[in-house]
Amino acid sequence: MKAFARARPALHSLGIVLVFCAGGAFAALAEQFRIESEQNIFEPESGPWSGSHAATIVQTTDGTIIAGWRRDIDRVSNNEAWMSTYENGRWTLPRILATGSESGDDFTLENVVLFQPKGAPLMLFYYVGPQSYLERKDMMKPRANMWGVVRHSTDNGRTWSPPRPLGEDPRIVGGKLCGPTKNPPIQLPDGTILIPSSNEPALKTAERETPDLTWHFEKSSDLGKTFSLVQVLPRSPLRPIQPGFLVLGGGKLIALGRNEGKGSDTPMATSNDWGATWSDITGLAALPQSHSGICPRTLSDGTHICILNTPVNPKIPRDQLDLMVSTNGLDWKLGLTLNPAGDGKVAHYPQAIQAADGKIHVVFSYGNQAGAKDWRKNVIRHIVLTTESESRRASPQKPSASKTAPKPG
Repeated sequence: MKAFARARPALHSLGIVLVFCAGGAFAALAEQFRIESEQNIFEPESGPWSGSHAATIVQTTDGTIIAGWRRDIDRVSNNEAWMSTYENGRWTLPRILATGSESGDDFTLENVVLFQPKGAPLMLFYYVGPQSYLERKDMMKPRANMWGVVRHSTDNGRTWSPPRPLGEDPRIVGGKLCGPTKNPPIQLPDGTILIPSSNEPALKTAERETPDLTWHFEKSSDLGKTFSLVQVLPRSPLRPIQPGFLVLGGGKLIALGRNEGKGSDTPMATSNDWGATWSDITGLAALPQSHSGICPRTLSDGTHICILNTPVNPKIPRDQLDLMVSTNGLDWKLGLTLNPAGDGKVAHYPQAIQAADGKIHVVFSYGNQAGAKDWRKNVIRHIVLTTESESRRASPQKPSASKTAPKPG
């Protein structure tokens, strides 16, 4: 398949509304994505930050690119978040970003999300709660509620305010706002910060057993001082979680997210009024997925991308990681394969930004094929994309034998 889309330099790293490019046809998007560089942010088992998952990435107001991740799998004790900065083409030695104990004794945390709004400090979201159990083998047993917190940095991520709960609303399971559960917020033309969220942090039963999974959306109308609920969407057989936004013209938004239910369709909802009201959740068959976290984004020229695991091998559903491309959010074609099936690796839970220079930075969990014994060998992989040359599928880049980069230092 062809690869598509050329990105113009971003007006803002993620914080402004993107304008839909009405050119229409894929044929008008003449140039292809190209991998400019790829490396691990750190090496396997290189320190206490190893065994990592759920990466996030942001560009701050001074141009600094920061990545963050959590150290361990879901709902275990002593989970921590770590961060690294991208300097002169290399990643710095990781340092602690957040811990659950900052919110309460023996608390754990999950899914950090960095977001740089326009006209406000850098934000860090994650959800916290009492540790549910002490043994990894019990990770899918019923667990305690978790809820969202936010922190702010006025010095581009060097220091952070204490974690603060986002607020409460009885319409959400558990009664507390969750914040972004994987993908970052967007900022609307009036400055409102719109947050893609779902209720799995608050459920008291294991995710894989409950039919109650669904999306809701939250917002802040005062640049992160206070937060409120927008709407809870009805349940769907797709059991959707972890949405993210595409931005089209005229106030139209599309939410796409992870399918924890039947089939491989990607859950989708639409809004025609900048997210004030939303449709029910339906399935988008044109964007099949493998029941893992996805990353939808709108680039500065109005092109939409979605990075996800496509269902190539049911036995290893998280090996092939593709960047898909669309001009309207509904019809999708392959832009680039970031990690091919059958290479003995898993590559999943992607996150991406378009930096001020127009390049696309992608981070994701990367390691040997899934299994508890291999978890501690996982790393966060970083790929920089340009759109000026051929795709990786057409002209594969030959990695080193270990598919890793030298240790940061």
